[in-house]
Amino acid sequence: KLWIGSKGLLNNSLSNIIANIAQELRTPTNSIMGFASLLNEENLSAAQTEYVSTLKDNAFELLSVINDLIDFSKLESGATKIVLTSVNFKDYLQEIVSLFSSKIEKTRIEFVVDISPVIPDNIKIDTQKLRYILLSILTNSVRMTERGKISISVSAPSSKNLVFRISDTSPGLNVKKITEFFQPFTLNELHTTKFGNLTGLGLSLTKKYIEFLGGDVSVSGGVGKGVTYNFAVTGEILSSIEGQLAGLPKPVGTKN
Repeated sequence: KLWIGSKGLLNNSLSNIIANIAQELRTPTNSIMGFASLLNEENLSAAQTEYVSTLKDNAFELLSVINDLIDFSKLESGATKIVLTSVNFKDYLQEIVSLFSSKIEKTRIEFVVDISPVIPDNIKIDTQKLRYILLSILTNSVRMTERGKISISVSAPSSKNLVFRISDTSPGLNVKKITEFFQPFTLNELHTTKFGNLTGLGLSLTKKYIEFLGGDVSVSGGVGKGVTYNFAVTGEILSSIEGQLAGLPKPVGTKN
């Protein structure tokens, strides 16, 4: 019931239990990562260094799963809020894309970004949740695309919505996998490369965030045709004057 979004009492109870367990697990996991980092500063042999590195990587993956569980429980219990923040959207999107393009050879994957001219420099969005959504979808595309292109286009059909279309040239998915796309742990075996820290819950949480932000998401494609993601989220397209005011630095000492 937790995954399908039922709002019954049992669901809320499960959410609270999972949140409490996850919180209990997060502290020792952070300790493992911290002590592994300290151990890595010692005079270790090459084999020992590799062991410590593997320990840290696995602890980080575990922490990512724990964090996703906590975020899931917050959504289910109603503890999550929409926080719209003014941001330079072009810089915001470019910073996210650069996290991938800076680590991947251009000859392997080309990233193409197209932002509608209707969208002004400054807009209001929930930067944290949209960042998670974009990172999850792009990470999945990179993992499935051995070589080719990933395209990101953004439009604004109204002053309250942003529409994203992300497409890749991966081998694509069959109908069954597309139907199950947002189910937990569905696509793990299809990833051709290890990249980023997308967990088995990441795409499920991504769908939850999109719906929470007042939008919807669809996935299309086929075997040999790549994968295309279409989704919309709530935002506020500022007027030119509002955008200019939002971009000005706040006076020192001024309260929000």
